[in-house]
Amino acid sequence: MKQNQRNHTQVSYQATSAGLKEKFERHYRQYDRKNIAPDPLQFPHRYSNPPDIELVAFLASVYAFGNVKQISSVMEKILELLGSSPANFLKFSPEQKIVTLFASVKHRFYRGEDTVRLLLVLRNALLGYGSVGLLIRVY
Repeated sequence: MKQNQRNHTQVSYQATSAGLKEKFERHYRQYDRKNIAPDPLQFPHRYSNPPDIELVAFLASVYAFGNVKQISSVMEKILELLGSSPANFLKFSPEQKIVTLFASVKHRFYRGEDTVRLLLVLRNALLGYGSVGLLIRVY
């Protein structure tokens, strides 16, 4: 009797495990990051360098309110101006260049000067801590 119970339990576990694996696989396929647009989470996924990912994720979270089309539009504009390595752009660009380039970037009630101030604060974080993530971990 005990051997039969053990075999039944093992078969039941294997069936549950196989079902769970298929469920995870289905969710992975359905929610794969290639399918996350227009969610603002799409933006950090464009980068492989951790400081760029953290910076872009932070920016996406700051601008992720309002109409999805507007969010995507402002993020595309910001990322275009920041170039292929947003963290390096902020670290190595003169402050005046950041002021000039981003003064016109507005989103809902954020004015261009708000965007500039945010980027300058993030620039100081990158210069002082190396990444936005390291700054956050300190506090």
